Amino acid sequence: MSYNPPPAMRGLLPRGTRLNDNYEIDAFLKAGGMGEVYRGREIQTGDFVAIKVIRDDLAGDASVFGMFRKEAQALRRIYHPAVVRYFGFAQEPALRRHYLAMEFVEGAPLQELIAREPLRVEDALALARRLASGFQAAHDEDVVHRDVSPDNIIVPRAGLAYARIIDFGIARSLRGGDGTIVGGGFAGKYNYVSPEQLGLFGGDVRAASDIYSLGLVLAQCLLGRPIDMDGTPADVLDKRRRVPDLSGVDPRIRPLLDHMLQPDPAARPGSMAEVAAWRGGGARRRWPALAGRAAAGAVLVALVAGGGYWAQSHFFRDRIETAAVAPPPPEPPAGEERAIIAPPPLVSADPFVRIREFARDFAGGDCFLALVTKISAEGVEIEGLGRARDGFDALDHAFPGEIGLRAAIDLRRISAAQCPALAFARRFLATDESVRLEAPAAPLRRDAESRVALEGAVETQAANVQLYLIDDEGLVSDVSGYLAPAPGRREFHIGLRPSKTAKPGALPVVLLAVASAAPLPAGGARRAQAAEWFARLARQCAELSPPPAVAVKFVSMAP
Repeated sequence: MSYNPPPAMRGLLPRGTRLNDNYEIDAFLKAGGMGEVYRGREIQTGDFVAIKVIRDDLAGDASVFGMFRKEAQALRRIYHPAVVRYFGFAQEPALRRHYLAMEFVEGAPLQELIAREPLRVEDALALARRLASGFQAAHDEDVVHRDVSPDNIIVPRAGLAYARIIDFGIARSLRGGDGTIVGGGFAGKYNYVSPEQLGLFGGDVRAASDIYSLGLVLAQCLLGRPIDMDGTPADVLDKRRRVPDLSGVDPRIRPLLDHMLQPDPAARPGSMAEVAAWRGGGARRRWPALAGRAAAGAVLVALVAGGGYWAQSHFFRDRIETAAVAPPPPEPPAGEERAIIAPPPLVSADPFVRIREFARDFAGGDCFLALVTKISAEGVEIEGLGRARDGFDALDHAFPGEIGLRAAIDLRRISAAQCPALAFARRFLATDESVRLEAPAAPLRRDAESRVALEGAVETQAANVQLYLIDDEGLVSDVSGYLAPAPGRREFHIGLRPSKTAKPGALPVVLLAVASAAPLPAGGARRAQAAEWFARLARQCAELSPPPAVAVKFVSMAP
């Protein structure tokens, strides 16, 4: 009698299978209803990655492909220490199967941890802050998880302070036109779904739905068992018309859970940030206020005595709200230490400039550039350009202790040939917004004539502006001639055609703007190599007084 494996186990990829010559399968981890999960290695660096592959028998299913693609779209917009990191979504041409490459987290599901022993209140609150902060990063990108449960939270060996949120496979995007992966109806596990996921209160599934589900997860962490929210369809609906019984939960955290588990979404905390900021003292506690708020435009800075480093700080400007910042997680236990590169001292008086300088000057490696794109009381958003993620992991770890705010880093991988442009940019990068470069965040799509329309603008008051484009082969083109002559804001519209030798997949393009009071003496580059071109340009810029200001933008050209 021959063995006939179930569909989920057929067509498994053997160890050593290569995917686009980027990843190599190392071990099979688990199978699901639509895909298989493997541990793999990035071929160039040897780093472990998690690889989710569409099942062989579902490779042609448009709905399954759509779900995988939506998960990739959700993850690529989120970069937060508590959210599993996204590396890429592609099709292996020989196997004709799509796969999603993500951060590999060595650890166990939260489900297994709390099944052995309930969490202490202090640990549950620390976990709540960690996860709520991660979910807030997703919600800031208009992504609702919709499947918050203990088995979608991985706890690494370093402990709860390093927990990760995984599996955005049924996430819903609230952005216009993005749609929902599995439609507008039910998605998630019945025991953890919110009332609105079952059609109650208008059935509008938004951020408040994740808050409700996280409340049930936290209750389970404290009780050591899930609150019974399952049963017949009628039972499931009835249990969500009232707050579940929380009498077994420690009174110190009960008010928070009572607030999160209100049946009406409008009665729950206003955001995950509010959950992360909760410190006890009432069921409806909001963000703590700071006494003596300065007038608009003023800055309140807390400095560590005797040193030039930032303590936990709160900034007040027109677009920034007062907020409490969760403390950084404790150091990992012995044996789990991470190599941290010593941060540079902060010397500028303006706190916004200090943050940009810290990111710019951080010693993250030879091919490393950290561009601060947003600063708010909730944290700092950074676009990272580089070849490897180690330097950005170090920056992520060092940021809260030195700045007092969390950093959400969106890593954009470039080619080795483009790295000289980053070295030049770090030397002259503007930290005071004296020059700003705008370009599309979404990948550029080819039109019917196989050309790509690259549109954007350079904003600066400088008299002279040069704009360079560095392609994935490291070839530099001076595209300054495409800049409109209007002062202040100089828009550009460039038609690009990818090289015939370009590899499959999205192509990284680096835009670099140089603004100066005096004309740059280098002249226009005509398909020059980046290493030679930027070494010469750096020598010439060093002779200018005042020195030029540089802005950089990453653009992805879709296949």
